[in-house]
Amino acid sequence: NRKYTIPHPQTLRIKIMKVKINDNYTYETDEQASIGDTAILPSPSYIPGPTTWEGKVTATESDYDGWCAKVIKIVKK
Repeated sequence: NRKYTIPHPQTLRIKIMKVKINDNYTYETDEQASIGDTAILPSPSYIPGPTTWEGKVTATESDYDGWCAKVIKIVKK
């Protein structure tokens, strides 16, 4: 029998940040993003073709308070 220790919830602080892509779209990410980084993003399901697209992080804050898709990966500049 193995004992597993579950960390206290306060030690698991994952910061979700909203980033603006191409000065237009807001996405959520748990990765650290900076202005100028490239974001790999999911394509909307209603658009035929590739399942991902790339955009530039143009802001690391957003006033948008609605639902946001999640960034797949942040690629540092």
